[in-house]
Amino acid sequence: LAAREVLRHPGVRRVDVVELDTGVVDLARHDPALSELNTHAYRDPRVRVVHADAFRWLRLARTRYDVVISDLPDPGITPSTKLYSQEFYGLTTRVLADGGRLAVHAGPLATRPRVFWTVEATLRAAGLRTVAYRVGGRESGFAP
Repeated sequence: LAAREVLRHPGVRRVDVVELDTGVVDLARHDPALSELNTHAYRDPRVRVVHADAFRWLRLARTRYDVVISDLPDPGITPSTKLYSQEFYGLTTRVLADGGRLAVHAGPLATRPRVFWTVEATLRAAGLRTVAYRVGGRESGFAP
């Protein structure tokens, strides 16, 4: 759904989606309900899907981005924990263009404040400035 939201902006020239699980993208492309929900974003010629581990991809990436959206499962879910690490955020800063922004899903503040503030502290520890924001009525996220 992040790709759908990005494509709403008329100035967007390219969207790179890095996804480890090929099944996730296959569902987004081919499942009628999901494809409709994401407004067929994966058919848009500006969208390029890279099947890769995000850590490895960030280490090798040479492209600079105006915006990086870290649209991950809720923090605190064990398999995704490494993607909320200081190391991961540090790697994202390497691909940000000057003045670029990183948007991070930090979980719901109202129901899981400890997780939310842990993500915020980790972003700051990685050298990023944080600003909390709310998306779609949910109290979650950060934009350094």
